Amino acid sequence: MTVNCFKDFEDDYIVFSFNGDILLNNISDIPEQIVSTLNEYTTRKILIDFTSMKSEFYLLDFIKIVRTIHKEFNSIRIAIVDNSKEIKDSETIEAILFNNGIILRILKSTDDAKKWLSN
Repeated sequence: MTVNCFKDFEDDYIVFSFNGDILLNNISDIPEQIVSTLNEYTTRKILIDFTSMKSEFYLLDFIKIVRTIHKEFNSIRIAIVDNSKEIKDSETIEAILFNNGIILRILKSTDDAKKWLSN
């Protein structure tokens, strides 16, 4: 798995793009990498792009990743881009996390995620 990261200074959010295969034992690396990068910037809006991942994520994977990030930064907006067929429960994930104080959207395109973060 490789991670590309950059800050969009115009719209003030950070983009994390994950590529390649991910193994179950690597899932915990994802929030650690995000938290480490967020500590370097003042923005609290992030776009996480999983569209280039070869492995698919499941409901609990998303919840674990986002909760770990939220523990470090409680006022954060997270847009996740994932076009896998397994994430058909995006509204359920969003509702569960919203009830825990986490503002998150799971979207199918990067453009939609950028629009949502810009609002």
